[in-house]
Amino acid sequence: MKIQRFNLYDDLHHINEWLVKHNHPKITRHDIPEQGYMAWNNGTPVACVFIRRCEGHIGIIDGLASNPVVQSHLRHVALDGLIEHALEQCKKAKFKYVMGHTMDEGTFNRSIRLGFKETPFRVVMHKFE
Repeated sequence: MKIQRFNLYDDLHHINEWLVKHNHPKITRHDIPEQGYMAWNNGTPVACVFIRRCEGHIGIIDGLASNPVVQSHLRHVALDGLIEHALEQCKKAKFKYVMGHTMDEGTFNRSIRLGFKETPFRVVMHKFE
């Protein structure tokens, strides 16, 4: 598995293909952070992750997605590798904390296994229409 820096112009269409196959809306270049990574297996894009930088040296792991036509065991290896790589990048950048949020139980369990801790805080959000 090879991890490379996300290239907006070459890689965005892969993510949109995955999102459509997962019944999610497509995204634009304005929806994703500058820092992202793609995992590749023999020239096939497998998964991606992004890091959002916030004030106070805090990072948010965001945009974790995978290619639904790739075998599940390869997606799991790629996702683990991407999260570990993102954490290494955050550590190098001297972030104090890295957080994430998910509604997916598998992603939650993966995060716990990779060293994240569940917090007592509840996430709230306001959406502008």
